[in-house]
Amino acid sequence: MERKIPSEVRKLLIQKLKEYRFINDELILIEEQLDSTPADKNYYIKSKNKISRKTESLAIRLAENKKYQEIKAWKNCIDNLFISYDKNSLKWKFIQRRYILYDTVVYKWDKTRKLKDNDIYRDFELEGINKSNITFKRMKESIIIDLYKEAIKNNLIKF
Repeated sequence: MERKIPSEVRKLLIQKLKEYRFINDELILIEEQLDSTPADKNYYIKSKNKISRKTESLAIRLAENKKYQEIKAWKNCIDNLFISYDKNSLKWKFIQRRYILYDTVVYKWDKTRKLKDNDIYRDFELEGINKSNITFKRMKESIIIDLYKEAIKNNLIKF
């Protein structure tokens, strides 16, 4: 028997799926911010007879950075979800199209319109995957439940 997902948690899970395509950029940005050190005029004098441990100190700073660790944990969680799906499955294709590849749809009459689930359902129907909207909605619910279970397993959501 499965528990009902609270609405706040559901919103968080959907938000994390939407942010997934930008996670690598955020991680790189944090790494660059922590890696850059202000220039010191007397660096040569201070570094004389010392061993540089720049990589070690960066790793320590990244380990101590809570935002970096949280983003990395969510990335691993969603990656594990992708690994559990077959690349030819409808769930995997839905996640790719809805949350990773496309964010907006461009029409002649409306240059930037937010992509909705129904747009993805229509795309699948045009490709010959004839399922009812109820089936697609159940599939999306199944994806969210799978992500919820994975997030609980990784201690990202606590009660």
